[in-house]
Amino acid sequence: MAAKTSPRINPKSVTILAMGPTTAQYIHRIGGQFERPTKHVWAINNAGMWFHDIDLIIAMDDFKRDSKTHPKYVKALTERGVPVLTCTAYDKYPSLEEYPIKEVLEYLGCYPEYTAPVFRDVFPTHHPLDNSCNYALAYAMYRGMKEIHLYGYEFRPRYSEATLMLAEKFAKEKYGPDVPGWFKFYMKDYMPHAQEPGETNCCWLLGVCRERGINIQLASGTTLLGHDLPRFYYGYQKQPEFSNEDI
Repeated sequence: MAAKTSPRINPKSVTILAMGPTTAQYIHRIGGQFERPTKHVWAINNAGMWFHDIDLIIAMDDFKRDSKTHPKYVKALTERGVPVLTCTAYDKYPSLEEYPIKEVLEYLGCYPEYTAPVFRDVFPTHHPLDNSCNYALAYAMYRGMKEIHLYGYEFRPRYSEATLMLAEKFAKEKYGPDVPGWFKFYMKDYMPHAQEPGETNCCWLLGVCRERGINIQLASGTTLLGHDLPRFYYGYQKQPEFSNEDI
């Protein structure tokens, strides 16, 4: 059974379900009402098999190659009954549709001929399409979506309480008991930053969204944009406080 869509929903809105931990929040969001929070719902890679009510799968893999290395994955996605946006469409899989990469790059202003001449020699091939999450977000922007909800957009694991406590202990031992709490985030030996490529360019895309008036909603506690971390002003021994009148 397909989820309902309220007539109050923005027709230019989309939910993108990636594979990070906060994707589980989408289940709680739709709840027993089984009502979509957006007009469109897209899924990335395996999330296309996790959720029944979706309109599109974005899987930027070569399905001919993966049919040999991951045949169950290819079969599951290509037989889901929804279009699959990918890098190369093969006749063997009718559900595959090719990603409009040139058009998306032109929309973003990243295609070489659209790059300002002063930057062409410095950033001749800069683009943000280095992760399936970024392909999906950029496609939503290109399609004219004005409201984009992101779930599962985590490129690194959350820091555990034990890690934070150990880093803070080390900071105090090294710099003294009065060291500001934010020092712990710069204790490189205790704060691992292992992550999947793509977060920096995802943040760039979010900046473009803000500049173009596209409303972005992030999952609670996501690591994207550091939303899982406390906010602090670097450098201040005592954190400044501002009221709305000050800004």
